[in-house]
Parts: sequence; C-alpha cells; structure tokens
Amino acid sequence: MKARHMHKWRMAALVSTALVGACTVGPDFKGAQPWWQPSSWGKSTAPAPSEPPAATPVSTVIAAPVDPKWWDQFHDPELSALEQRVAADNLDLRIADMRLAESRSALGQAQAAEYPILNADGSYSHEYLSPQGAVALFPTGAGATSYGGGFGGAPPGTTATSFGSGGAVGGGNVGTLGAIPVPAGAKIPPFNLYQYGFDASWELDFWGQVRRSVEAAKAAVQATEDQRRDALVSVEAELARDYIDLRGIQRTIEITKENLESARQSLDLTRQRAAQGVTTDLDVANAEAQVSNIAAQLPALDQQEAALINALSQLLGKPPGALKAELEQ
Repeated sequence: MKARHMHKWRMAALVSTALVGACTVGPDFKGAQPWWQPSSWGKSTAPAPSEPPAATPVSTVIAAPVDPKWWDQFHDPELSALEQRVAADNLDLRIADMRLAESRSALGQAQAAEYPILNADGSYSHEYLSPQGAVALFPTGAGATSYGGGFGGAPPGTTATSFGSGGAVGGGNVGTLGAIPVPAGAKIPPFNLYQYGFDASWELDFWGQVRRSVEAAKAAVQATEDQRRDALVSVEAELARDYIDLRGIQRTIEITKENLESARQSLDLTRQRAAQGVTTDLDVANAEAQVSNIAAQLPALDQQEAALINALSQLLGKPPGALKAELEQ
C-alpha cells in the first residue's frame, strides 16, 4: 500500500516537472504586419486601423530574379574586376563579416546552454623515487639503512643508522615504526601514475529562459546577415556609380582637350588672317579668349577625376591615389 502511494507521488512529480518545463515566459515574437499600402500615401485622412483598405494585387514587373552580377551587363572588364575585389577588400564589409562571426558565436554559446556541461581532466606522470627518501617499498633486512622517524643512536652490534627530523618514533632501531628501510644497494623501480576525473551538470530550462535567449540570438544573426548583405549591395552600387562617373569625366576631359586643340588651331589661323589684313585684331582676341575659356575647364575636370579615383580607392580599402595608374586613360 505504501509502495503504491510512493509510486503515485513520483508520477505526479514527473508530470508537474514536464508541465513546468513546457512553460516559456513571455509571448512569442510576431513580426509587424502593416495593413496600409503605398497607394494610401497622400490622402487627407488615413483609414482607421480596424478597417484596412482592400488588398491590391502584387506587382510582377520583374519576372525573373535580378542577376547578382548585374554589372556584367555593362561589358566592362575593369568594372567587373573591381566589383569582384570590393567584396573582399572593402573595410566596411570586413567589419560586417566580423560582426556576423560575433553574432554566430553568441548563438553557439546560447545553444550550448541547452545541453549538459561536461568536465573531464586527466594527468599522467612517470616517477622515480630516490632510495634516500622513498617510502618503505622493501622489507627491512640485514644491512639496511633507515632514515627518519626520530633521532637516536642504534644499539651496539647493529648496522643501522637512524636520522630523525622531529618527533622521535622509534629511537633509531632497525625496523621500528617511522623508519624508511631500504636494502643496501637496492634500486627502486620507476612507476607510472595515472589520475583522471569526470563530472557533468545540467540546468533544466523550466521557464524557457534558455529557449528565449536562443531565439534572440538567431534573430540577431539574421539581422546581422541582412545588414551585411545591405552593406554589400550599397558598396557594389557605390563602386559602379563612381566608376561610371569617372569614365564620364575622363571622356569629358578627352573632348575638352580635343576642343582646346581645335581652338588653338583656329587661333593660329586667325592670327595668320590678321597678319594678311583679312581680319581684325578683335577676331584674334576672341579666338584667344576661346582658347583660355576651354583651357580653364581642364583643372576642374582633373580635380573631379582625382576625387573619383580616390573614392574608388577608398571603397577597395586602398590609400588615396592607389588606383591612379590602373584607372587613368
């Protein structure tokens, strides 16, 4: 009868433990579900949250996913090479990679709390004891020399000698308690000493603290991955924009130099015409002003070119001007 009651109490305890273990503190996370649509922007009065507007069809402008290497559509080998290098050399992306690794490590630590903690240790030593200070490994015999266990002289007629180190226990006689007898000329063999230990501990997650921490760590990893992806897309787009602007400025510089050469040729022709009396000095002055105006545009264009080259160098984690020889035309 008593055993039956003990069995019932044990079953009740197990059921209550299982129920408590299934509890998790706090509500489950639910992402935001905005009901409004961009079409509602600009209206004078917004609809009440309890009355969402009718759902609009999802736009399907792009039938296929965007090519992750969209810059290849420009058919520029230099741009494609820079885009491949920026993913590995950009400093912001390196920081994002470190943060992602940190968040994944934190997730691993949070998940480790769900499992038992195991500790094990062991040691091994190979020892050899000196005959002058070893424990009594051999029986006392004739001709033995005894050390320790008191201070006193041996009786006449014996070959034992006794040295004490405090607290006499035997008066120096051979074979007395406290002495360490060692046969004369004997060698104590070496021996191996093994030591090992093992223990485990496990904390039950009654209230779901560990489970919630794992959920938070997973959400942090997902957020860090999205931030890293966002940084990668931003860097790739910034590099493509700066590269296209650089090529545009360089083409503008080429056209300006061609216009400057044409203006100088026109100035020479105007001077020759003025020397022959065909035209006046006013035409010569106008031609000189045209040359000066075109030449004045080059320093500003050169400055823009240098600024864009420095921007591209910074995106690739290089010092200013590091890509000058590679990007100049």
